[in-house]
Amino acid sequence: MKVIFLDVDGVLNSAQDGYSIRLRTDSHLKLLQRIVQEIGAKLVLSSSWRIGFTPASKNLLARFREYGLELMDCTPELSGSCRGDEIRQWLTDNAYDYNIENFVILDDEADMAKI
Repeated sequence: MKVIFLDVDGVLNSAQDGYSIRLRTDSHLKLLQRIVQEIGAKLVLSSSWRIGFTPASKNLLARFREYGLELMDCTPELSGSCRGDEIRQWLTDNAYDYNIENFVILDDEADMAKI
Protein backbone atom coordinates (compact mmCIF):
# COMPACT_ATOMS: atom_id res chain seq x y z
CA MET A 1 0.00 0.00 0.00
CA LYS A 2 1.08 3.54 -0.73
CA VAL A 3 0.19 6.26 1.78
CA ILE A 4 0.01 10.03 1.49
CA PHE A 5 0.24 11.87 4.82
CA LEU A 6 -1.68 15.06 4.14
CA ASP A 7 -1.55 18.50 5.68
CA VAL A 8 -4.28 21.00 4.70
CA ASP A 9 -3.12 24.55 5.44
CA GLY A 10 -0.45 25.43 2.93
CA VAL A 11 -1.08 22.31 0.85
CA LEU A 12 -4.76 22.35 -0.11
CA ASN A 13 -5.24 26.02 0.67
CA SER A 14 -2.87 28.95 0.92
CA ALA A 15 -2.41 32.51 2.07
CA GLN A 16 -3.63 33.48 -1.40
CA ASP A 17 -7.10 32.13 -0.61
CA GLY A 18 -6.92 33.17 3.03
CA TYR A 19 -6.45 29.64 4.38
CA SER A 20 -10.19 29.35 3.95
CA ILE A 21 -12.01 26.41 5.48
CA ARG A 22 -13.98 26.42 2.25
CA LEU A 23 -10.93 25.19 0.33
CA ARG A 24 -11.78 27.54 -2.50
CA THR A 25 -8.87 26.59 -4.72
CA ASP A 26 -10.10 23.58 -6.71
CA SER A 27 -6.79 23.18 -8.52
CA HIS A 28 -5.16 21.77 -5.37
CA LEU A 29 -7.92 19.21 -4.92
CA LYS A 30 -7.75 18.26 -8.61
CA LEU A 31 -3.99 17.67 -8.30
CA LEU A 32 -4.47 15.56 -5.19
CA GLN A 33 -7.18 13.56 -6.95
CA ARG A 34 -4.85 12.92 -9.88
CA ILE A 35 -1.98 11.82 -7.63
CA VAL A 36 -4.21 9.46 -5.63
CA GLN A 37 -5.71 7.93 -8.77
CA GLU A 38 -2.43 7.53 -10.65
CA ILE A 39 -0.48 5.86 -7.86
CA GLY A 40 -3.36 4.22 -6.01
CA ALA A 41 -2.48 5.81 -2.68
CA LYS A 42 -4.51 6.05 0.51
CA LEU A 43 -4.85 9.35 2.38
CA VAL A 44 -3.97 9.74 6.05
CA LEU A 45 -4.72 13.17 7.49
CA SER A 46 -1.78 14.53 9.47
CA SER A 47 -3.07 18.12 9.55
CA SER A 48 -4.28 19.86 12.69
CA TRP A 49 -7.66 19.72 10.91
CA ARG A 50 -7.91 16.12 12.21
CA ILE A 51 -8.38 17.27 15.82
CA GLY A 52 -12.03 17.44 16.79
CA PHE A 53 -14.92 17.44 14.35
CA THR A 54 -14.99 21.13 13.45
CA PRO A 55 -16.72 23.01 10.64
CA ALA A 56 -13.38 22.92 8.83
CA SER A 57 -13.12 19.14 9.06
CA LYS A 58 -16.76 18.70 7.99
CA ASN A 59 -16.07 20.87 4.96
CA LEU A 60 -12.87 18.97 4.18
CA LEU A 61 -14.79 15.70 4.02
CA ALA A 62 -17.48 17.28 1.84
CA ARG A 63 -14.89 18.70 -0.56
CA PHE A 64 -13.11 15.34 -0.70
CA ARG A 65 -16.39 13.65 -1.67
CA GLU A 66 -16.71 16.09 -4.60
CA TYR A 67 -13.45 14.67 -5.96
CA GLY A 68 -13.99 11.03 -5.02
CA LEU A 69 -11.31 11.23 -2.31
CA GLU A 70 -11.51 9.34 0.97
CA LEU A 71 -9.55 9.56 4.17
CA MET A 72 -8.25 6.20 5.26
CA ASP A 73 -7.25 7.41 8.71
CA CYS A 74 -5.71 10.23 10.76
CA THR A 75 -2.42 10.33 12.59
CA PRO A 76 -2.62 10.21 16.39
CA GLU A 77 -2.44 13.36 18.45
CA LEU A 78 0.63 13.01 20.68
CA SER A 79 1.04 15.67 23.33
CA GLY A 80 4.33 17.54 23.06
CA SER A 81 5.32 15.83 19.82
CA CYS A 82 6.01 17.17 16.36
CA ARG A 83 4.03 16.11 13.32
CA GLY A 84 6.84 13.82 12.21
CA ASP A 85 6.60 11.92 15.51
CA GLU A 86 2.85 11.49 14.97
CA ILE A 87 3.47 10.15 11.45
CA ARG A 88 6.16 7.80 12.77
CA GLN A 89 3.73 6.52 15.41
CA TRP A 90 1.04 5.90 12.80
CA LEU A 91 3.52 3.98 10.66
CA THR A 92 4.66 1.94 13.67
CA ASP A 93 1.07 1.13 14.61
CA ASN A 94 -0.10 0.29 11.08
CA ALA A 95 2.81 -0.83 8.88
CA TYR A 96 2.24 -4.54 9.49
CA ASP A 97 -1.56 -4.47 9.10
CA TYR A 98 -1.50 -2.49 5.86
CA ASN A 99 1.72 -3.77 4.26
CA ILE A 100 2.93 -0.24 3.54
CA GLU A 101 5.44 -0.22 0.70
CA ASN A 102 5.92 3.56 0.31
CA PHE A 103 4.72 6.82 1.78
CA VAL A 104 5.04 10.53 1.13
CA ILE A 105 4.35 13.52 3.35
CA LEU A 106 2.64 16.52 1.74
CA ASP A 107 3.21 19.33 4.21
CA ASP A 108 4.41 22.93 4.10
CA GLU A 109 6.01 22.82 7.55
CA ALA A 110 9.37 21.47 8.57
CA ASP A 111 8.31 19.95 11.92
CA MET A 112 9.26 16.44 10.86
CA ALA A 113 11.41 13.96 12.65
CA LYS A 114 13.61 11.33 11.06
CA ILE A 115 11.24 8.62 9.96
